[in-house]
Amino acid sequence: MIIYKPGTNYDENTMSVETEDGMAVLSGLHSERVVKICLEAAVFSFARKEVSGETGLESMILSSNFVHRNKEQRATSHVLVRAVVVLVSD
Repeated sequence: MIIYKPGTNYDENTMSVETEDGMAVLSGLHSERVVKICLEAAVFSFARKEVSGETGLESMILSSNFVHRNKEQRATSHVLVRAVVVLVSD
């Protein structure tokens, strides 16, 4: 899950836009705009890493299967749910 911070450039692949009143914005050019506030996080899926030969619960629940902290780690992900954002007014 990713909650975009204010000032993040709008990305049509990972974000949906709403007004401050909660109405969906279905049209418009947003490519040059930035996020004012992220209302709902984006959800991504990642390919999981193989579990080593260990059999403990800790080895089966790898945080790297759930947490990807930078853009390079998210490059191979798939967007399941786009973030809902309010953009800074023009």
